[in-house]
Amino acid sequence: MGGRSAGNLPHVSASTPAFRSDVEGLRGIAILLVVLYHVGFSFVQGGYVGVDVFFVLSGYLITGLLVAEAEATGRIDLRQFYARRMRRLLPAAIVVVAITLLAAWFIYSPIEQQVVAHSARASSAYASNIRFALSSRRYFDGASDSDPFLHTWSLAVEEQFYVVWPLMVALSLLAAASRVRRERLGWVVALTGLASFIACVILTHSSQPWAFFMVFTRWWEFALGGLAATYGTWILARARVPAGMCSMAGIAALLYSAITFDAATLFPGASALVPALGTALVLMAGAQREATPVFRLLSVPPLQWIGHVSYSWYLWHWPVLLLGGVLYPAMSLAARMLGVLLALLLATASYHLVENPVRYSRFLRGRPLTSIALGVSLTLSGIAIAELAAVAARHALRDPLQAAYAGARVDHPRLFAMGCSGDFFNVAPAGRCVFGDTAAPVSVVLLGDSHAEHWFPALDRVATERHWRLVVMVKPGCPSAELPVYNPQINRQYVECAAWRSAAVQRAEALRPALILTSNSHAYQSTVSDSIDARTWAAGLHRTLVRLARAAPTVVVIDDIPRPGFDVPICLSRAAWRGSSATQCSVAPGAGIDPLVTAGERAAVASVPGVHIVNMNDYFCDAARCPTGRGDLVLYTDDSHMTARFSASLAPALAGRLPFLVTR
Repeated sequence: MGGRSAGNLPHVSASTPAFRSDVEGLRGIAILLVVLYHVGFSFVQGGYVGVDVFFVLSGYLITGLLVAEAEATGRIDLRQFYARRMRRLLPAAIVVVAITLLAAWFIYSPIEQQVVAHSARASSAYASNIRFALSSRRYFDGASDSDPFLHTWSLAVEEQFYVVWPLMVALSLLAAASRVRRERLGWVVALTGLASFIACVILTHSSQPWAFFMVFTRWWEFALGGLAATYGTWILARARVPAGMCSMAGIAALLYSAITFDAATLFPGASALVPALGTALVLMAGAQREATPVFRLLSVPPLQWIGHVSYSWYLWHWPVLLLGGVLYPAMSLAARMLGVLLALLLATASYHLVENPVRYSRFLRGRPLTSIALGVSLTLSGIAIAELAAVAARHALRDPLQAAYAGARVDHPRLFAMGCSGDFFNVAPAGRCVFGDTAAPVSVVLLGDSHAEHWFPALDRVATERHWRLVVMVKPGCPSAELPVYNPQINRQYVECAAWRSAAVQRAEALRPALILTSNSHAYQSTVSDSIDARTWAAGLHRTLVRLARAAPTVVVIDDIPRPGFDVPICLSRAAWRGSSATQCSVAPGAGIDPLVTAGERAAVASVPGVHIVNMNDYFCDAARCPTGRGDLVLYTDDSHMTARFSASLAPALAGRLPFLVTR
């Protein structure tokens, strides 16, 4: 959302005034939607569409500026364009990067400081969207929504747009009559926008994080703004749509999407058309300079003021909310509102003390190369500051206890690195994942989700000692229970899971093993907000167990383990960093385990001959509490999965509870 460019942006029509109060008001509405969404107001669960408003606005304003310049002077001064962008965006952004990193040193643990420093470096280089797209696809990566630089993904998208778009416009407008140049530009914008939209829709269904974060899947929104700038007046004249009706339809579409969209909406995809088209309609109507009700609403002084500071408010609001949430985890809605108001104060100060002095500097405005050099220097400074923060975090992590906590976060079963932990989109089990005594005649199968996978280190040791051939078929987020599940990381029904499960069970049937072990997390959803009820879970598990019991004489269901529900290594690291007790990171026995699901699971097991339950939770908890760390031994690698080290330490105990005679 770094594309907010208040001030003297001329549009295509020579008669259009340099300043558009409706544009400033749209900026105000966009930032309000984003801020209220992040605060947590239920009536704007689709407030994230404010970012889409900014994308369309940027395409509209930048295209109008470039075309007007080309038609007035016969050329586009790219040096001046990039100089203006750098003066406009970089100073405030780098100030926020530096202050956020300083605050993170005191508030976050050394583990988090290192992650935040890497995000700050990507943010300074305007590549954070790529970083977050990559991390969102990896199952065991920490949640990106706890990163104080998460919001900079949209700034990265805009900056990448600013690099390419002026070059494309300049090439499209070369050496031709004015009418031909305008038509040629329109075709280029339309065709690249159409290709982007198609890619966006396809990737939203197959790999939603890439569709959400990447510039090539958001390009069409900028292109829509560009088409509105170049052809908006012509479209309205040909359609004979009154400006008032056009603006009312546009603002209605924008508000509809903000109110009715939520986390369950498959986004961006085709859904993003609603706010994007709505924004384009408002902009096209505003270019007619008629005092429509929407134009008057957008021109009210409070919205104008918020529009002025929208860029700085966007920069500040997310770090303030995140850092406040770390200091006060149980922040109320009122407290979060106070947080964004504090961010608004910081934004106002930044706007007057940092943004405008650099942006309107007479010295810099007349020296584009100096402005560009300043921008490059600021970018390199941000990267350098981030690297210094990373070095400081690495130094703090040399402490033996902190090193143990950091190591726990990457202490996953080796299946993950070997490609034996099925990717989200795989529909067949990996074929060469055989462990233990691989030449043994007795085969044992481990089948299930990541909560089966985290038993692998223990089971691998047992298999080696008992001379079993261990065949592993695991897929994160995919329970062995035969039922449909919603996957929040790809934001849709997990259809690949059903195909993978069917293939895995068929393979187990073909192997005819002596023993099949399965385990599952209880934290599955049928929709974005609804958990799978106990009866549905029990019925789905029963269907799977019937098939597994036909394949092997003995089937074992390992009960789910206590689920802390928070990032355990980070909790322990924060406690040590702040000198507080690690007992604050312990949980109650049975944490995260649904007793109704457990009862249904036991009923399903009891109904199928040859199926047994194994419960290992007494190795996690005593009668009162479940510690998550024992000295330098960390039990969990995240909020629910065992570390490989702790799992391996449970091998003797697990072997003692698997006394089943295995003869095949």
